[in-house]
Amino acid sequence: HPLVWDGHVPGWAVSLPPDAFRAASDDFIEQAVSRYAGQVDTWDVINELIEDDGRQSTAPLFSGRGAGQAEAAFRLARAEDPSARLFYNDDAIAWNNERSQGVEAMLRRWKAEGVPIDGVGMEMHLRAGRAPPEQTVRQRIRAFGDLGLHVEITELDVRTAHLSGAPRGRQIAQARAFYDAVHACVAEPACGRVSFWGFTDR
Repeated sequence: HPLVWDGHVPGWAVSLPPDAFRAASDDFIEQAVSRYAGQVDTWDVINELIEDDGRQSTAPLFSGRGAGQAEAAFRLARAEDPSARLFYNDDAIAWNNERSQGVEAMLRRWKAEGVPIDGVGMEMHLRAGRAPPEQTVRQRIRAFGDLGLHVEITELDVRTAHLSGAPRGRQIAQARAFYDAVHACVAEPACGRVSFWGFTDR
């Protein structure tokens, strides 16, 4: 789903020299966004750029693009479809931790530099009974909203395999975590959408 993420990079691309790597990545962004211009309303431009310690990832896709290239990816996407909303997406930023603080600092800098970013996606891969408190999620939503960004809860799932006890109890714990996450979004004006991960109408 993202335009730039180190999770699925073909081997031929990683082996390219830095300049050719950036050119291939830019070409992909330009072709994908222009092809679906007017049909896709929101793009996840950059996915999971920040590590757990709050620093930028050194994965080949990010380091190979070079300094300032994450910002350049947003500018490329905006040029190909000015009407689409452009998002940054990251995991575990619904907690108040080094990663969420690193993302917030980066997005604050991007906004100050005029990077054309419209929103931030907060991935929420949760474990029932270990999810962040609703108030913490709301605080993180407000922090990103205060930067003038739309916020969405993305990739929301709640795992229960680690729980012991009867199935009914696990289901209740799972439902509580889903409820708290969705309620946090509904309660905060900056949050406009929730998308689920591995959880369907079935």
